[in-house]
This record gives sequence, structure tokens and C-alpha cells, in this order.
Amino acid sequence: MDPQQTSMTAGQLPPSIRAAITRIDQELAGVRRWMDGRDDEATVDTSVWVPDTTPGREGYLKEARRKTIGEVHAELLAVTGRHADGLDSPVVDGAAEYFSVTTGVDPDREWPEGRIVAFAVTGGSEGHYVHVEVIGGTVHARTAELLILGKTFEGPDAAWNLARRLAGILGV
Repeated sequence: MDPQQTSMTAGQLPPSIRAAITRIDQELAGVRRWMDGRDDEATVDTSVWVPDTTPGREGYLKEARRKTIGEVHAELLAVTGRHADGLDSPVVDGAAEYFSVTTGVDPDREWPEGRIVAFAVTGGSEGHYVHVEVIGGTVHARTAELLILGKTFEGPDAAWNLARRLAGILGV
């Protein structure tokens, strides 16, 4: 068969094939961004969502459960971490010393309700820290809980860049 007789332009393809090609291209674009280390569109949610099967709510999602602090941390590490030569665990740019669940916080505990904040601070004696906290409570009695902490000696710009990335990933 002559290849010229079987070739089509994109406009001649059936709509279902064009839609499938578009969907595949979008998925590959996500993989390319991930491979390039760009996470501008990556998100980490603090809840697990499932389809709502309530009659009349088709197409909606409902919260199945809150993720644990450890699950959220692991997802953040998967999105922001990169593998470095000679190291077993991923390195997070902007928190090269460590990026972990805060000491004393149970990683198996449910992620708390409240407003998530991510910010950088200068250390008391050295380096810079990146905090991921949850602000909760009431108007008259606010609480702040430090859940994830990163540390770097790369300077304040590296710490602020990571805080900005984390805020975007967490939808702050």
C-alpha cells in the first residue's frame, strides 16, 4: 500500500483519536517536566479524595481520609528531591542538610486541619531553615505547629526558593 494514500493530517483524524493524542501529549509533558526537575505544576494534597457515589453527585470527589504527616512528607520529598551521586536518599535543593518530619512529631499522625504556611528563617547559630507549619485554632487562640523542617548552608536565597516551591506544591 502506498504510504501517501494512508496518511492524514491531524484535522482529518476522528475526534476521539485527536482527543487521545492530546491526552497522551499532556501526560508526556508532565513526565518531561518531572524528568527536567521542574515541579511548577506538581501538587501534594493533604487528603485522599475518591469519587462521590451519592446520587446526583456524579463527577464530584469527597474526602476519604486525611493523609498522615509522613505521607505528605514522602510526597513532598518525591516532588522536590533529586538523587545525588553517592547518596542513598534524595537531596532537596534549599534543604541540603536535611528535610524531615520535625523531631517529636509522629509521622503516622493525621495531617492536622488548618492553614498551611511555608517560610524560611535564619538559624540561631548557623544556616537557614525552611518551615512547613499548620496554623489552627480559633481567632482568639491561634496555634502553630511545625511539622516539616529543612536545613541548608546554601544561603537565604536557596531557603526562600524552597519555601516558595513548597507553598506552591501545597497550594498555599
